[in-house]
Amino acid sequence: MSILRLCPGLLLLVALLAPGDLHAAAAEPRLGFAPIASGPLAEINARDGDAMFNAEFSAQPDLTGAPLVNGLDPQVGATGPGQSARWSATLTPKRFGVYPLALRSVDAAVVKLGGQPLLRHDAAHSDFATCSIARVPLAVNKPDELVVEFLDPGGQGRLSSQNLLLVPPSSRGRPQVV
Repeated sequence: MSILRLCPGLLLLVALLAPGDLHAAAAEPRLGFAPIASGPLAEINARDGDAMFNAEFSAQPDLTGAPLVNGLDPQVGATGPGQSARWSATLTPKRFGVYPLALRSVDAAVVKLGGQPLLRHDAAHSDFATCSIARVPLAVNKPDELVVEFLDPGGQGRLSSQNLLLVPPSSRGRPQVV
């Protein structure tokens, strides 16, 4: 496991899961880690078109008030001040398929795609070993906003937002959000 960067009260890891049976893979505790980034399956772009995330850090534990820092970051989990953080970017798939996104956290965290919350942990969430997974069908060249929010009122939280490899649509029916 590789630690990408530290933020006060925040440990962020990003995982890349090899294709295969999602049910078996989701239960597998050993994941290879790599940053969420543009690659052969999708482009990640900030508002200005750079292959980065828009990053916002707040002094408040709930992202309220004026941000302490706004900027661009090459990956989710940048060092920054404050007790809460938000990373956003445009995700544009290069291939059709089901993109699994996963979240592990201690304290509150949300992963949104296209404005819709896909994964959410509340402030009382304390089991970092539990991995929540959403399997999302995405169309080729259709951009969607990807947002990761981390709210750490106690200053002791951890977050792992995992971007997993594209998995072809299954014949078992429509993917479901877990």
